[in-house]
Amino acid sequence: MADSLMDIIASIILVVTSRAAAKTHWLEYPTGRKRLETVGTIIFSTLMATLSTQLIIESVRTLLSSDRTPPKITIANLIIILIALFVKLVLYLYCNSIKSSGAVKTFATDHRNDLLLNSVGLLMGYLSTKVAWYMDPIGGILLALFILSSWSKEAFDNVRLIVGITADPDFLKKLTYTSITHNEKILFVDTVRAYHVGELVYVEVDVVMDPEIPLWLSHDISESLQIKLESLTEVARAFVHVDYDFHHHPEHRPKLD
Repeated sequence: MADSLMDIIASIILVVTSRAAAKTHWLEYPTGRKRLETVGTIIFSTLMATLSTQLIIESVRTLLSSDRTPPKITIANLIIILIALFVKLVLYLYCNSIKSSGAVKTFATDHRNDLLLNSVGLLMGYLSTKVAWYMDPIGGILLALFILSSWSKEAFDNVRLIVGITADPDFLKKLTYTSITHNEKILFVDTVRAYHVGELVYVEVDVVMDPEIPLWLSHDISESLQIKLESLTEVARAFVHVDYDFHHHPEHRPKLD
């Protein structure tokens, strides 16, 4: 009962944060609220990891208790579990087909874990009646450890996204190629940075043009490059800086204190 209630609460939190992230308040949040979706995923993952810990505790209690009676699997229970497995499979396939939302990907992970939990739990419950009574709690511990590891990794990955981990190297190569081939007036690409702000990334590109080029032309070229970079689905914002040489120390160092 407590597990089901916690599952519902975690799902509500994820839905609420996802809807809040979709609402734009440009004056109050100039860069949008897309990161709320990542925050919701972190909270959801943490709650699911907590439920896995509770499952480990309950399984250990069962192993240490004097009651050695294996769980009873009735026809009614079997039918209910099979229906739940079918529904979870359909939901998993549907959520897994949607690639654009981090919240939906989190729900897909949840449905996958529920499929594993229910199917392996059913198998271990059957084995506890045919092989040994302790098969069910041991299976519960092993499943809980797997799910705990899965949600802990999910939470850690999303924390790295919201902190600002660099983008994938292949994406950086794509940005570099897009920048250098954008216009013949761009002589060199000095620096390309892309770092996550949640699911999306911020892009910073330093390009080099001829020092004699008119200001209006360098502005128009850099602005069109900015628009092109921001048209990529992974990019939240792009910043293009124009320089006349690349023989200088790295700019825009992060503050360390």
